[in-house]
Amino acid sequence: MCGRMRGGWWQIAAWHGAPIRLHWSVLIGALAFSGFRLAPGSWFSYVLLICIHEMGHAVLVHRYRLGVLEIAVHGLGGHCRHESAGNPWQSAVIASDR
Repeated sequence: MCGRMRGGWWQIAAWHGAPIRLHWSVLIGALAFSGFRLAPGSWFSYVLLICIHEMGHAVLVHRYRLGVLEIAVHGLGGHCRHESAGNPWQSAVIASDR
């Protein structure tokens, strides 16, 4: 279902069955990141940087077999939603990207 916007979210890909989505507000975040200049390279870098960061969380969630539900990027950053929190150690490792 790539390419369709639903509820303000655009699914751009999937990773291990979990959708990777962009929210319309990412445009505002990218514009602010570039200092409100016409800078498509900066805009792309903003989105890519957040995607890579959230993928780091997703890799650890997948490693601990906690079930990645969604990887999302929005104007203020992003999030990686997962099924289970795991034990306190796993939660700390996932949150810290280590």
